[in-house]
Amino acid sequence: MAVLEAISTVYCESDVTSIEWTGITQTYDHLQIRGTCQNPATDASTNGWQKLSFGGSSYFPASKYHQHILDIYADSERTHAASGADAFFQIPSINSRTMEKGAPAMYSFTLVDIFHYSTTSYRTVIKFWAGNARGISGTPNRQGLCFGTGLIQDTPAIEKITFDCYGASNTLSRGTCMTLYGWNIE
Repeated sequence: MAVLEAISTVYCESDVTSIEWTGITQTYDHLQIRGTCQNPATDASTNGWQKLSFGGSSYFPASKYHQHILDIYADSERTHAASGADAFFQIPSINSRTMEKGAPAMYSFTLVDIFHYSTTSYRTVIKFWAGNARGISGTPNRQGLCFGTGLIQDTPAIEKITFDCYGASNTLSRGTCMTLYGWNIE
């Protein structure tokens, strides 16, 4: 039986550049992040992906991040792999603002599992899903869903996590809500 406990919830009352959790207690087996996000991108050239960064006493360098992504749209799909290129994990499908002028903004969902974050005996592995129902001008069927995995090629305990945006529109919109959970396997 797993016991899931909310550690901290962040609700954005205004646009913010990032959400950060620091001083994360090392008393759980694993962590999970759940949230709804919006990036206020106004055109298709702004990808609005999320960046997920981890650290101990300082953030881990790019050489420690390795990931694989499957990004699926209503009319196409793509895969992506990165190893040591950036000092963060990329999570696609976060840019969920409708691109049609005057259309209401929509929020995407994000779910990230972070395994073995507190032990120095195992490497930290993440698994994530994200998705949206965006409509890009001229291509209204660009609803997206992505799945991915990542590995931090090191064993220090994770003490801080930052979520922020990747791309030209570097904000999370008002109404974005993220919760960090701790869970134990009993």
